[in-house]
Amino acid sequence: MPGITVRETMRAVVNSTLSPANTGLIDTVGFLVYREWLTAWPADEAPPSMDCLQRGARFELPYKNRAMSFACTTCGHQHYLSDYLGICEVADDFGRESTVSNLRNILETLMLFDLIRKFRGEAEEVARTLFIRTAPFCCAPNWADWCSQFAR
Repeated sequence: MPGITVRETMRAVVNSTLSPANTGLIDTVGFLVYREWLTAWPADEAPPSMDCLQRGARFELPYKNRAMSFACTTCGHQHYLSDYLGICEVADDFGRESTVSNLRNILETLMLFDLIRKFRGEAEEVARTLFIRTAPFCCAPNWADWCSQFAR
């Protein structure tokens, strides 16, 4: 994209790919990051947070309103919820094949979680369904927390 870095272009592409207009998988990311299967955020646990892409300062995500885009509370730099996945962290002005590979792996994993999320209230359907992921399970840097919580 003219006028912006490769990293910023990759961020825009990832966000667009996950958007409701394309795959709609950003809803599943929000479901997992904001633990939407719970009625309230656990009082004994810290809210989700990430490092600002501009300054590196850690900040909490606005989990109460389940925002899909938000500003860093320190410097105001705009972030997408898709940035939480860390897909573009290795992208620089030369781009990297690993960024595309990470996106593919995360898309495959999110598609599996999307099906599980959508079938959540369908106990009979889930009991008759075998969910298979043939490649290694992709776990982006921030995913460990919500994957373990969702599994419970």
